[in-house]
Amino acid sequence: MLKRPLVGVIALAILAGCSSQLTTGQHLLGNHTVDRNREMPFLLWLPEGIDPGGDEHPMIVSLHGTGPTEYSPEFVMSYGLPAVLALDEQPEGFDFVVLAPQGLDGVDWWSSGQPEEVNEIVDEVVADLPIDTDRIYLTGFSTGGQGAWHLAARY
Repeated sequence: MLKRPLVGVIALAILAGCSSQLTTGQHLLGNHTVDRNREMPFLLWLPEGIDPGGDEHPMIVSLHGTGPTEYSPEFVMSYGLPAVLALDEQPEGFDFVVLAPQGLDGVDWWSSGQPEEVNEIVDEVVADLPIDTDRIYLTGFSTGGQGAWHLAARY
């Protein structure tokens, strides 16, 4: 929901059909279908105490830098905010949902439709979780930082 509301179907089995119990304090893997041949995987970290019908939480969208040709959850969690959260030590008062999409192979964050794909994933998460849409933050590391600039400029 960086600009326009686009509602999609979130591909996280953990969220499908849940009413009050969410797995918190760990990274959950989801997939966003880009087209018939491609998916954009993403990691979603939920803070302790999140409740689908409860208070809204802020969200941080974190874009990774350049890495191996084939990205994996292990790569995305190897540095930055996902790496800190993977240490299993939620900072006190950290009530942010963290979304970390995995870039498409061989494609920069600012090209080949990736800004639109990231925006659609954000919309899906916002549609399924109690997110405060006035507190969605965007960050990135290395080429993810460049991608964050392009995404912010576009939306």
